[in-house]
Parts: sequence; structure tokens; C-alpha cells
Amino acid sequence: MREKLLALVCLASLGGCSVTPHPNIQLPDPSTSGSPLESSPPTDADNRLTQVNVARIVDGDTVRVTMPDGSEERVRFIGVDTPERARPFFEEATDYTRSTLAGKSIFLEFDVTQRDRYGRLLAYVWTDSPASGSEAEIRTKMLNARLLLDGYAATMTVPPNVRYVELFRVFQQEARQKERGLWAG
Repeated sequence: MREKLLALVCLASLGGCSVTPHPNIQLPDPSTSGSPLESSPPTDADNRLTQVNVARIVDGDTVRVTMPDGSEERVRFIGVDTPERARPFFEEATDYTRSTLAGKSIFLEFDVTQRDRYGRLLAYVWTDSPASGSEAEIRTKMLNARLLLDGYAATMTVPPNVRYVELFRVFQQEARQKERGLWAG
């Protein structure tokens, strides 16, 4: 896992990440992206959220969505990594995401880099539009955070998408201490 993370960080720093804007997505201003302690999540009024419909669950950290223009996109969740197919806890993580998102309307929040090297959109996934941006709201409304808190994912940081990295580390540590999911005895 550590080698995989190091390889991803190296790829990102070598230009492995590219930005190819989708016509219906407004990217946030990179100069305003900071840690969650410095800036709050966007609200609908910020025009930085894109509401989409979940078309299909691929696995625990990837879904297919229908965009506002009717096109379909793959979305990879920023900051988390769930087990891959044929690995322990894959089914549990996938079922968790399915039970949370299947057939629902969600909100995507983008960070600095919009797409990964596979062409997938990279996003924080909100099950309900954030209002205050408090830590309590992130814990309850952001699926990326919930996957960590409930032990279905480990943190995976790929700069420059680091808006919530400090909170995500806290959430993973909390799951480990409470022996949830992946961290169970």
C-alpha cells in the first residue's frame, strides 16, 4: 500500500495528472484551495458543486454518474482508497457505497486537478449539499469522509488535491482506534 501511494505521489509530481475541463464543470480557484481548517467546503451558492445522478456503482471508491448535460462520467473519490476486486473487504466497501449512493442525486466538489491519468473525474462526493462546512457536516454528508470513519477505506493523498487531507488523516486514525472495518482486530 505504501509503495502504491509513493508511486502515485511521484506520478502526480511528474505531471501524471492533467486537467481537461468538462464543459459543465466549474473548477475551484487553486489559490483558494487549502486545508479544511483554512477554508470551508463550498455551498450551492458558491457554484462549485455539480449536482449529478448516480448511474452505477463501480466499486467502493468509483461510480458512474450522469452529468447535467446527459453525458456519463466515471468519478473517482479524492483522498480515499478502498480495497480492489479479489481483496479482503472489497465486497463490504462496494456494498457500503452502493447502499449509500445507488440511484441517488449527489453533489460533486472538485479540487485542483479535475481528472486522473485514466480520464476519471476526481471529486469529493456529498450526499447532501453542504450548508455550513463544519467538521460535523463533513462527517455526515461527505461520502469520502464516511468511508474513512466507518473503516471502508484508507487515506490516499495525491497532491495537489489536498483540501481535506488533515481531516481525512484524523478520520482514519479514529477508525483505527475504534477498530472499524479494515482496522477490526
